[in-house]
Amino acid sequence: MNVVGKRMKRYDGLAHVTGKSPYVDDVYIPGTLTVKTFRSPVIKGKIHRIETTNAERLRGVAGVITHHDVPHNAFGLIADQPVFASESVRYKGMPIAAVAAVDEDTAMEALERIQVEIEEQEYVLDPIEAMQPGAPKVRPEGNLFLFDDRPYRKIVFGDVEAGFNEADFVIEERYFHPSLEHAPIETQTSLAVPKENAL
Repeated sequence: MNVVGKRMKRYDGLAHVTGKSPYVDDVYIPGTLTVKTFRSPVIKGKIHRIETTNAERLRGVAGVITHHDVPHNAFGLIADQPVFASESVRYKGMPIAAVAAVDEDTAMEALERIQVEIEEQEYVLDPIEAMQPGAPKVRPEGNLFLFDDRPYRKIVFGDVEAGFNEADFVIEERYFHPSLEHAPIETQTSLAVPKENAL
């Protein structure tokens, strides 16, 4: 009980508020490469060709990767978001390829050399419109996420009908809530240093 219910001084608090804490973005290891991502210029479309040869041949480029180089090309809570677009793109800015180069200028020049042929398709941006019958599909399986066989998750506590009957007022309305994100104190960054004797 030396800690529970008591105000504790953070061991790293002073360094954080004075700007002395080192962040990953502040760390430089000799030979570190810069990675930049080629992203979809269109909102929705079918990918016909991805050509990275000219980017790979540029002096200073260590490598270029696409979905072909990612064995498990999916991530997310239910692993439904591609690391790199393969057959189609679902939003403007979707990653298609990544370039690793000796510096940022070289990486940016390499991105300009990547050629991608995308057949633009009809898209829908409004969530209410997307739920209408016949709306352009955002995903091949459709626009509604299904919980078992329903486009909603059924949660019942107690007798709902009895609650409605006993209520003084029943208000039915359509509510919209903005998407939420945590408030990170830094840009999300990572640095990998491979070692020969690593297990």
